[in-house]
Amino acid sequence: MKYVTDESKVEVWVDGDLFTVYQYGPAYKDKPVFYPVFSPAGALIVREIPFDNQELRESQDHHHHQSVFMSYGDVDGKDFWSHRKGERIVHRGMTEVDGSFTALLEWLDGEGVPTLDEIRRVEFGATNDSRWMDHTITLLPKQKLLHFNDTKEGMFAIRLADELREDEGTGRYINAFGWETAKEIWGKRSPWVALRGSVQGKDVTVAIFEHPSTQNHPSYWHARAYGLFAVNPFGRKDFIKGSTPLDTVLPADGKLRFRYRIMIYTGKVSKERLDQDYWAYIN
Repeated sequence: MKYVTDESKVEVWVDGDLFTVYQYGPAYKDKPVFYPVFSPAGALIVREIPFDNQELRESQDHHHHQSVFMSYGDVDGKDFWSHRKGERIVHRGMTEVDGSFTALLEWLDGEGVPTLDEIRRVEFGATNDSRWMDHTITLLPKQKLLHFNDTKEGMFAIRLADELREDEGTGRYINAFGWETAKEIWGKRSPWVALRGSVQGKDVTVAIFEHPSTQNHPSYWHARAYGLFAVNPFGRKDFIKGSTPLDTVLPADGKLRFRYRIMIYTGKVSKERLDQDYWAYIN
């Protein structure tokens, strides 16, 4: 594993091949993201970001769905998911770029007033046929109680390449209970969800594992056939008709913690392999 850093990004290389880049430069004005992201065989598994590629070949809906990202749509009425009123997440610093790094982020409302601090530790690993990145995310309020109101618009997400769409591409979702397709998985709870398909002529599997220590585990899944693939611990009201909202409260002296692993495989791996790798992740 090799890391190359400058004032706006961290490149992660595996055996001479680019795996991903943590991007926080001025072009990424809404939030830092991991872009691009490649499979072990070199296939680009995320949608090209519209503002990054002016000759974009892929779909241009939902411009706020930017590769691999973390955000939420209703924190005391502030929309850090769609950035409707100028809300944004800003990179403030970084430590320990050596096998992992810890990024210090700040969530600002549309007036530039700080709402949350985010501490995100990211660790990377690889085998011959897989790549992964582990995100440990801690949210800390800025001197006041905060409400994470229920909404489907969240939270830890990937916008997949168009070739991996389930509605118009080669992708097909599966969760830890063996349920398949976005129709069966959207709004349901599961420890993990994966999508298997082909991109650039190469078979791939992309999975998100949620660690049991995560707030409200197991979370709901905002998995869409058009390529948005997100895990959401807070959206019960939108996912289950007639349910009581969770409306999670973060006190001024409290914190929320989330742990996720993104696994990217060469090939369409079996559910048994996914179960085994999830078990290895949580133990």
